[in-house]
Amino acid sequence: MKSAAFSAATWSALDTFGAQGIQFVIGVVLARLLAPADFGLIAMLVVFIAVADAFVDSGLSAALVQKKEVTADDENTMFYVNVGGALIAYGLLWLGAPYVAQFYRQPVLSPLLRILSLTIVIRSFGIIQKTLLRKRLDFRALFFRSVLAIPVSGAAGIVLAYRGYGVWSLVFQQLIRAVLSVACFWIRSEWRPRWAFSRRSFDALMGFGSRQLAAGLLD
Repeated sequence: MKSAAFSAATWSALDTFGAQGIQFVIGVVLARLLAPADFGLIAMLVVFIAVADAFVDSGLSAALVQKKEVTADDENTMFYVNVGGALIAYGLLWLGAPYVAQFYRQPVLSPLLRILSLTIVIRSFGIIQKTLLRKRLDFRALFFRSVLAIPVSGAAGIVLAYRGYGVWSLVFQQLIRAVLSVACFWIRSEWRPRWAFSRRSFDALMGFGSRQLAAGLLD
């Protein structure tokens, strides 16, 4: 257990500091290529994406990690709740995008939000795999996910910014990062969804997860 904990802590630290370091370099380069207003437009949308992400997860990740005996029904139920929640969140953001643009008096925010919100749906397909990797302390897989997804998506964003795509380079950077991250989770994890949904599993997970959801939404 000591060995597993030490290995998990080491890879987790490498994941955190490595990701931050790579992202810092990418951010510096993009800051030279893009206008401050481009970053400001994305910043306006961050709060909506963050709230949607909290809603999609619904605290189920924390509930699954802390649960001692996890069944296949638990895993499949969480997967379909995540994907279903993501589709609902995306639909709401799609419908609300014009009102967000009107509130900020920035018409471009409407198409930006509708496209950027796709990351919510994409990431929902990898939440269960990421949670299971964390549960078994396989932070090495999470580290390699970051090493692949962040530099590749960052390079794509830099190329697009250099070619004059402006704020859209930041949007496509996030989309590419989400796709690569989910692909890594599916490759590293042997878990695959089955057509199963358990109301009992849902109630059990939400009993703990609802508190995490409330905390996430409050944050």
